[in-house]
Amino acid sequence: MLRLALAYGPGGMSLRSAAAWAGMNDVASLTDVALLKRLRGAADWLGCIAGALLENAYVKSTAATGRRLRVVDGSSISHPGSAGTDWRLHATYEPALARFTHLEISDARGGEGFFRVPLRQGDIVVGDRAYARTPSLEKVVAAGGDFIVRTGWNSVRLTTPEGQRVDWNAIFEPLQPGEVCEMSVLLEHSGRTSKGRGKPLLPARRRPRKKHRRRQGEGISDVAARGCTR
Repeated sequence: MLRLALAYGPGGMSLRSAAAWAGMNDVASLTDVALLKRLRGAADWLGCIAGALLENAYVKSTAATGRRLRVVDGSSISHPGSAGTDWRLHATYEPALARFTHLEISDARGGEGFFRVPLRQGDIVVGDRAYARTPSLEKVVAAGGDFIVRTGWNSVRLTTPEGQRVDWNAIFEPLQPGEVCEMSVLLEHSGRTSKGRGKPLLPARRRPRKKHRRRQGEGISDVAARGCTR
């Protein structure tokens, strides 16, 4: 059964191809419909196998072997015939182990964030724009880790170390297209119910990069900045 499941899942075979492959290799003699019924009936068993393998990988990843680099991302899952997202898969991948070490499934309203990732001191987490939110980044800092995220120039509220608003015009004006600079900033957060400016919470380093202008008259809204690392 496991060989059939691997042929259909990771192997990328269709049900008909997997059934034909099984017959040609004396694995089993069954139709594509029969294979589908068996796979559905083996869901819990296959889940236990996947869970045991993932738990074993997690135990290895939590061993104190220095700083861990962890790449975090989410993916949408829809059931057949769905018009949108029904579930969201939140995955954490560790390049050093060449495997996923944490998986979580939420409903469609479950947002992406580092708060879903088990962290320990010294971890370095990498995320895309969806993870560039101050509460999410605050959790990483509280756990003693560091973060690298891609973010737009107005995705998070930033100030200078002196508490002044960042002057993007002054930063981008001397830069040439494709040039990168690095600057120290503070991240602010006012909370869901608060209005206006919040209290500076996190120190970070930001590396703005000026894009090539496609036409004259493009302003700062056409300039991308990415890479925010504590």
